[in-house]
Amino acid sequence: MTKSRKIKALGDYNKAVEINPDNYQTYHNRGILFIQTGKYENALKDFDACLEKYPNFVWAMEKRAEVLGKLGRHREVQRDLNKAKELMKLWHKM
Repeated sequence: MTKSRKIKALGDYNKAVEINPDNYQTYHNRGILFIQTGKYENALKDFDACLEKYPNFVWAMEKRAEVLGKLGRHREVQRDLNKAKELMKLWHKM
């Protein structure tokens, strides 16, 4: 994705959050965009918001672990990865 497309996408996600702040997927997707642009603190905030709205969203938990690793917060990385692993075990039992 080009820089100009990322800027447009960020604006679209910001507007989507304004319109529907309860949509966890918007925070997840914007968080991924923040990772791609190296804005890890912003990404962390979005994954936190996503997981506040949908605590068992494994993919957001894994992405948050990735961001925490980039920020050097390794204990929290392990916490999220362990939780994601447990959730995946439960999901596969269904």
